[in-house]
Amino acid sequence: MKDTAIVHYAREPFDKDSGAIYGLYIYHEGNLKSFCSNGSEKGELSAIDDYAYYIDKLIGKGTKIVHWGQDRVDFGWQHIAFRYEELYRHTPDFYLYYGENEFNLAWELLKKFGFNYAAHPRLNSLAEMNGWTKYNSTKDPSILFDHRRTELIVKIYKAFISNTLKTNEK
Repeated sequence: MKDTAIVHYAREPFDKDSGAIYGLYIYHEGNLKSFCSNGSEKGELSAIDDYAYYIDKLIGKGTKIVHWGQDRVDFGWQHIAFRYEELYRHTPDFYLYYGENEFNLAWELLKKFGFNYAAHPRLNSLAEMNGWTKYNSTKDPSILFDHRRTELIVKIYKAFISNTLKTNEK
């Protein structure tokens, strides 16, 4: 996975108003980096700043950014930048766009295996089908849960690129 980083983040549930970001995670070169908000707006700003700086460095080096479905206004780089602007009350100094370095793993799985490759929620289903049950041990937002989700996306990506991922279509 040279020149590849896998990103994930945890946000407030979609039915809540603020869209607060709890933590942002980057798996790169075998290490998992966490940028957590600690429940405060100041912590949230700091986490977003640190994450954006790290992502900018990775993109500058040509690193491929792998994510799970972060292509929506309410989930992904657009939401992260919007949340920063909302808290800081001005446009971010960073441009958090994965661009040509982006690899949307959720979309790539749909393209390769079709719509029925896994039941919803797909991350949980893929974990189950591939015997990675420790990644589904909790449903509550927590740092440990989100680390596990990031690790699960890493496992799915590795299995996908090595053609060993078990799906309903394979």
